[in-house]
Amino acid sequence: MDTALVVLVLLLVGGFVLAFYMDWLGLWVSKEEMKEQIARAKERTQALGKQIEANAPETSAKAKEKTGAETSGTRI
Repeated sequence: MDTALVVLVLLLVGGFVLAFYMDWLGLWVSKEEMKEQIARAKERTQALGKQIEANAPETSAKAKEKTGAETSGTRI
């Protein structure tokens, strides 16, 4: 039982060392890569916002048709 536990621990440590060596863990990221990823994320977010804006009036019009609801025009 003790030897099986030792072998298991050695395998886990060996796997961690291999992952660290092969950079599978992704612990180091260059500043340039990080800036590129941030720029891509901003572009995707803006594109998604534009897509939502484009669909929003369409969706509200469909909801009014289904419910037949009209607003009174007064602000709450």
